[in-house]
Amino acid sequence: MQFGLVPQEGFKPWASAIEDRNIIMGPAFSDQSNCEVIMMVDLPASGKTTWAEKWVEEHPEKRYVLLGTNLILDQMKLNDCGERFDRLMDQVTGVFNVLLKRAAIIPRNYIIDQTNVHKNARKRKLKPFADYQKIVVVVFPKPLKVRCDK
Repeated sequence: MQFGLVPQEGFKPWASAIEDRNIIMGPAFSDQSNCEVIMMVDLPASGKTTWAEKWVEEHPEKRYVLLGTNLILDQMKLNDCGERFDRLMDQVTGVFNVLLKRAAIIPRNYIIDQTNVHKNARKRKLKPFADYQKIVVVVFPKPLKVRCDK
């Protein structure tokens, strides 16, 4: 089940990483009811990613997997810097949706690092994680002046 991802020329399929021993296995959970999914909620630049990264660092035993569009953008190699941002974000969103579907069937602890300010988006993203323990983190940033001064 590839969920729409097709290997590109010069790249190996996802499943071959196991054969090549080129992966780090996450914690073994017997089922999804032992797993957590944390959903970050707030506006852009409010500190969600900073909070999530700190939480992951402070809880290494949980071996959280961060899922977010900013993380995908960081991993992309842009061939054409003049590419329209909306087209690029459509591609990133597509990749994120595939990752979310894959994550929901692999028992692990996840953090969904996006704004998630719309109720419908939260419901849609959490629906595949029906058996997971769900936690929502709402970030309340410091006043803008203090953040800008830093």
